[in-house]
Amino acid sequence: MAWLSSNFTYRKEITVTNNSGGTLTDHCVRITLNADTFDFTKAKSDGSDLRVTTSDGTTAAKHWKEKPYDNTGEYARFWFKATLTTGANTFYLYYGYASATDADDPDNVFSYFNALEDSADLAALNITDGTTTWSAVTDSASPTGFAINGTNGASTQASKGVLATLPAHYIAEMHVYNTGATDALGAYAGSEVNRADVDNFYRAGGRVTTDGVNAGYVGKWTAGSGAATWFASASGQSMVAGVYDRQVTTWSPELSFDGTGVLSVSAMVGATGTSPQCMVYDSGSDQLYVCSSQYIARYTRGGTKTEEVDYSTLSGTSWSGITIKDGNIYAIRYGSTAYVYEISTAGSLPTAGSITLHGSVVNDTTGSVGGGLLWTGTHFLTSENSASAGTIFRVLTDALASVKSIRMSTADPVIGPQGMFLKDGILYIPQHNGDLSLSSWDNVTLEYETFLYTDTGIADFQGMCWNETDSFWYMAERTTDDLLERTISLESTTKLIHSHLRSPTDAWSSPHLYKQVTSPYTQDEIGIGHGRSSRFAQMHVRPWTLVEPTKVLGAEQTAAALLLTQHIRNFNKGLTGGMQG
Repeated sequence: MAWLSSNFTYRKEITVTNNSGGTLTDHCVRITLNADTFDFTKAKSDGSDLRVTTSDGTTAAKHWKEKPYDNTGEYARFWFKATLTTGANTFYLYYGYASATDADDPDNVFSYFNALEDSADLAALNITDGTTTWSAVTDSASPTGFAINGTNGASTQASKGVLATLPAHYIAEMHVYNTGATDALGAYAGSEVNRADVDNFYRAGGRVTTDGVNAGYVGKWTAGSGAATWFASASGQSMVAGVYDRQVTTWSPELSFDGTGVLSVSAMVGATGTSPQCMVYDSGSDQLYVCSSQYIARYTRGGTKTEEVDYSTLSGTSWSGITIKDGNIYAIRYGSTAYVYEISTAGSLPTAGSITLHGSVVNDTTGSVGGGLLWTGTHFLTSENSASAGTIFRVLTDALASVKSIRMSTADPVIGPQGMFLKDGILYIPQHNGDLSLSSWDNVTLEYETFLYTDTGIADFQGMCWNETDSFWYMAERTTDDLLERTISLESTTKLIHSHLRSPTDAWSSPHLYKQVTSPYTQDEIGIGHGRSSRFAQMHVRPWTLVEPTKVLGAEQTAAALLLTQHIRNFNKGLTGGMQG
């Protein structure tokens, strides 16, 4: 295998798996570098020696390091452009070249890029609407140390944009920080889009609320009017501070289900016990396990109940999640302390007195923990809800030790995730209020990004699981005590604007503007917008895909070791050839 240059001491293999079902052309691949995946001491302190090549080891790919590149804190986000065929694609990340100069080329990585650092970047946004004072400033808190500042004392809307030819489906992402009034509707600032021949602007914005927590909103306002309408889910939602515009229906995300309407066909089977909470299908035993409030019941795949056990004497309030790990069932009972129990799929369900306690999870806040339970293949995933902290994902080890907490939202804690399920890299999260969110999940970096959020029409959506034998979903409706059999098709032609804050605990947040349209516009006006004084930095637009590829960084390689391996192979070939002669 060829080496990019002898100047580079190290490289890592990157495996990017494309599960989208087709080739992704000019896709922007993002890899996250941290202490677990990358040795920052072997690269330059500013990361200027990082390079990426294709599988041949020498063909360079266009790349860009997102700022800040934090070698002290051992965290960085690195982007490169690539065409991904279906399945696994191999790339190499090179580093360890002390004299390397920076080769970042964001203009050729993204569909549109603006660093938003200086007066030239501000001038590039040559379309102005609304009344505000725009300027380029230094800001030590900004990811880049610089920002575009918009000063506006009143809650009237203003924007700076540029006409750009963009992909049919795209994401606009940037960093934003509110410097003015933080808890007013006009404070929402972020990525903004305007179809070139329509006067309505749509903005995926963020604000800092009075409790210091960022929130995401989508707004619509009319050019020249200064008035804006801001939309959130009617009852709140539990994803990473993301909301979508459900009231402007032509811009809302949709899921299409089988039957007429949304989940309108009759139930498959009525659940016994008190209200179905969650379920899981075990293909090995061909059995469906259903948790109600205090019972666990076992059904055949076709819906015939074979047994049911009362577990009301166990610790915890009630069953709230169930998953499969290594052929066994794990179920969780929520409360200020949640309890996880292990059940073998061989034989009958154990009695309450003989069931195995796997461990417990203590809440991090003043609320309850144990909303849903999922084994991702490497970690357990559950959720925690409280009035003070909103909804939090808890990532746990097999032994239930906490690995990571991911802030989801400040929504009503009652509207929380239920029986979560992971399929083909997509995390499906049913909600109490009948909504369903879909997110990409990275099992290496333990990060996720929500890309769809919709109302399913189920009054109290408690759980779902995939039947891989018959290729359909089981879904639970607690209000009517029904189990539903459904298929889901993800619409690829839906118009969509969506707000998502990637780092909701940081003062500098990252609103995403997702836009998917029936047919591509010739040009969109893309840019920044706000209603109160705000600052903006580091904006880029990239193609959007329904299923984001997974990325895995392999072991570190050196040129010397690779050369030695090649010499050994050649030597062995020579010996074999000589013996045959």
